[in-house]
Amino acid sequence: MCIRDRDYVMSIKFYTEAIAFDPTDYLLYSNRSACYASIEQYQEALDDAKKCVELKPDFLRGYIRTVSYTHLRAHETSLHLVCRLLLEKK
Repeated sequence: MCIRDRDYVMSIKFYTEAIAFDPTDYLLYSNRSACYASIEQYQEALDDAKKCVELKPDFLRGYIRTVSYTHLRAHETSLHLVCRLLLEKK
């Protein structure tokens, strides 16, 4: 329900609680990964995507998220570097 309402922070909280009860449920990691990405927390999204793949190696969506979030995390890191360099020039 929280995801449908786009309350990703609350969804992350619920998925985290659910993971505490069942840390082997790959779908919980997959869904929490999507929530993290929705609020642009790409490192956390990537970590959960990797855990999803570790738990369920034949779950294609886990691989798709891992590749996507790796790219977004790299882009985010590059963007921060460029901004820092531009600020240092001032």
